[in-house]
Amino acid sequence: MLCSYSCNENKKENFINNKNIEVIPSSNDLFYEFDREKFSLVQEGILLNLDGKYLGAIEKFNEAELVYGEMIQIYLNRGMAYSSIDNLTRAEIDFTKCIKLDSLFLPPYLNRGLIYTHSGRAEKGILDFSDAIRIRPSEPASYLNRAVAYRKSNKIDLACSDLKKAKSLGISEKYNSDMTDKMINELNCKK
Repeated sequence: MLCSYSCNENKKENFINNKNIEVIPSSNDLFYEFDREKFSLVQEGILLNLDGKYLGAIEKFNEAELVYGEMIQIYLNRGMAYSSIDNLTRAEIDFTKCIKLDSLFLPPYLNRGLIYTHSGRAEKGILDFSDAIRIRPSEPASYLNRAVAYRKSNKIDLACSDLKKAKSLGISEKYNSDMTDKMINELNCKK
């Protein structure tokens, strides 16, 4: 699953130490900026997520929603907390709320697509990953995730095409993962 606050080795301390308004730590440029002092309840929820205290994070995000109203940061991170406790219905609802607030924001498409793909709705996952590719064609994770959905839908040629695209966009280096190469070999995409 795509991380809501960071997909890298960034630590909780990195998020806490910088007092400026900032993008949540990530080299992926996939996250919204927010003023952590002004929206302290959101920050508290994110920190609870980072500590693996998902139920506490959900409570904090619920409180933040009551105080601040609709916010992408609330819905994305609460959706991740719900995903972490396998409440995929609630996670899907929150990711959909993100998309309704900003139809060009990539992470909720990736996260909701993963929920669809891994809960037997791969065709819906393919649609979300295709939207993610339309929004940011240079993001290799969208192609990798769509390849997984294609694989689950038995569309091996399309999966191979997306795996090769993800590889050409540098997914292995960007995310420090060999998953793409393994799938290329498993699906015999080199032919």
